[in-house]
Amino acid sequence: MKEKTDKLLTLVMLGIALLATVFAVLFAIGNGSADSLEGLTNPGTFDVAYIILMCLVIAAIVGILVFLVVKLVNRFMSDGKYWVKFLTVTVICVAVVVVSYLLSSGSDVPAEFLAKNETSEGVSKLIGAACIMVYILAAGSVISILFTEIAKPFKKK
Repeated sequence: MKEKTDKLLTLVMLGIALLATVFAVLFAIGNGSADSLEGLTNPGTFDVAYIILMCLVIAAIVGILVFLVVKLVNRFMSDGKYWVKFLTVTVICVAVVVVSYLLSSGSDVPAEFLAKNETSEGVSKLIGAACIMVYILAAGSVISILFTEIAKPFKKK
């Protein structure tokens, strides 16, 4: 029964994703102005597509959060040691975000460029932090893959 429910929920989420994709394409065709809707028969279609797209995106986010909470609660109930793993991963993720933010200077871009694009140094610092976070996570992935492959021959069977 549980497998059927999981398959049904997966199909529902895929359906929502497909609908969101269709309305995202309609939104992209519209590009935010009524003049660019020449290919569509009804200029009001853009507004409806945008509203439906936002509803589907919100539904997808709510669905993801609900399924995440349900899976976590079930996992916490079945495995008492899962709390330690969960908290460890959470602390590591928060540490990566904080370290990335602290390492980002925010002044990598000339002030003229920031003024031209109407962007502040705070936004530049967040963008730099995101880039540094990607570098840290990519390096961590490579290190963990190398460690796994090197440790395989030494594991006892």
